Amino acid sequence: MAAEKATELKGKVEMKLGPVPSDREGLVGSIVTQTAELAEKATMTTFGIVRDVRGELNQRVLDSFALIDGTQQGFIKLLRGINDRADKLSDDLIDMIESLTVGTLRTMRDTSRGVTELATSLTSNLTKPREIRAA
Repeated sequence: MAAEKATELKGKVEMKLGPVPSDREGLVGSIVTQTAELAEKATMTTFGIVRDVRGELNQRVLDSFALIDGTQQGFIKLLRGINDRADKLSDDLIDMIESLTVGTLRTMRDTSRGVTELATSLTSNLTKPREIRAA
């Protein structure tokens, strides 16, 4: 920063020590020359400012794109996470319903076997010939 200021100051001093209008230019010529140089510097400064503004606007637009891109990527990541959780939940739900259904079917099978055995036992006891004992 200090080096830039020293270079700028040196340039100003050299400019002041630069070519001094000769007597041939006269007062009007000197005023026209210096005014033209001042207009040239003002024009260059103005376009420099315009370039700086363009650069800043460009950077802000790029930052906005980066923000939008980051937000979009974050949203997609969030949706993927929600999808993964919903998939796991549906998988657990399917497993639970499967276990419940298989357990119900096994209980019905075991119950029907028990009822069949009970009915068989009862009918065999009822149809079995009995001995009559004389008292």
